[in-house]
Amino acid sequence: MQSKQHRAFFLLLFFSFLCIQTKALADVYKCEAQGKILLSQLPCTPEQKQLSHQEITQSADEKKTQSAIAQAEKEKSALKKMQQQRLKSEQKTDAEIRRLAARAEKKKQQCDKAKLRTSWAKQDLDHAKPQAESKARQKFERSKQSADLICKTS
Repeated sequence: MQSKQHRAFFLLLFFSFLCIQTKALADVYKCEAQGKILLSQLPCTPEQKQLSHQEITQSADEKKTQSAIAQAEKEKSALKKMQQQRLKSEQKTDAEIRRLAARAEKKKQQCDKAKLRTSWAKQDLDHAKPQAESKARQKFERSKQSADLICKTS
């Protein structure tokens, strides 16, 4: 996008230099009244003494060039603003991805812990004495259900 805007800017400058030159005239009158020097676009009044008269010219190409430069500056400013907005958007997206990855990692760790508790409950059941076997079986079943529930949601 930036190269397109630069290309458009340079084409505009190029064509502005190719245009036929026309002169825009402005007159500047330097007058003296009551000891003060005045500069004006209008001729001096009869009460004023004319010190000098100068004709200032500016070509149409110069005007077009200045206009093109001003337009390019506006476009450059708009481009910078869009780039800043894109950067903010990318930063928000990256932060959201990191947050989701952290949440997924936490869920995985919870699942791993639940599976480990189930494994320990299974070992307790395997080594339980006959009078404690019922209690060990309940513990194993609860930990297995808990692990299934935690691991299913991750």
